[in-house]
Amino acid sequence: MPNPPKDKTNGKRRIMRLIEPSIHQMGFLKHRQFGYVRPQPDKSEWRLLLSVPTHDCVYRICPSIMHADGSTILGPSSNAYEAPNSPNNTRYNFRFHVDADTHDRCAKNILQWLNEVAFPWFRSQSN
Repeated sequence: MPNPPKDKTNGKRRIMRLIEPSIHQMGFLKHRQFGYVRPQPDKSEWRLLLSVPTHDCVYRICPSIMHADGSTILGPSSNAYEAPNSPNNTRYNFRFHVDADTHDRCAKNILQWLNEVAFPWFRSQSN
């Protein structure tokens, strides 16, 4: 049974309160259009979009790089990393429900995914 809209909104907000300090420590700034942006010395931007689809209670994370010339490179989507045969053999869980334990687990998994998948991808594209 899906979460009622108010519970879903409260869950999303609580998870963001849990992870936002760490995202800021990683050098990302909140951006009103693109989620989070980390400017790079070469004038490109590392971008993180964290979203929850309307019909579900699961976070989707999409890293990308916007180059100074406007071209964009899309990074790995978090979707594949929830499957048992995840690309890095670690199964993450970005789903949440009403109870705070699922919010804590979701936040922990998001931060783990950022450190284990998104950041290595960003670094690999910066060379």
